[in-house]
Amino acid sequence: MLSHTTRGVRSAAVLMALGAASVVSTAPANADVVNHTSCGGVGKTSEVRVDKAEGSVVNMTPGQPYDFEVDFVPKDSSLTSVTVEAEYMGSPITLLDSAAVGSSTAGALTTARFTIIPNDVLSGETVPIRIELRSATPQRLQACASLKAHIN
Repeated sequence: MLSHTTRGVRSAAVLMALGAASVVSTAPANADVVNHTSCGGVGKTSEVRVDKAEGSVVNMTPGQPYDFEVDFVPKDSSLTSVTVEAEYMGSPITLLDSAAVGSSTAGALTTARFTIIPNDVLSGETVPIRIELRSATPQRLQACASLKAHIN
């Protein structure tokens, strides 16, 4: 379980992430579309999918894995990292900060995939989640998506 300390108060993170993020140049739809808001980047986020979820809030059950897929069009071809953060008690909590496995092509639809398993610490809470896709050369944010998750 991830943890975060805010003003001397230790609080457990709402979610855990598993494994590395993978990046593929095709975009098969293995999950349901969830509503997201673009939160920046030089590329474009086109769609976010989460298995067992759809709509404006991703409902998650503690202990169950949820596969995420983020379709985006990068401006640069050197995607190197995927970062996923939740906001809890006003502070960001890193859930995943991983090197991207695979490759991307500038201007081509690309899919980033990763898995998150919620724990029961925030059962009954709704938290914002931010997904950032970055490149190293040049070093900049390619795409960003924000969504809401409710922990049952």
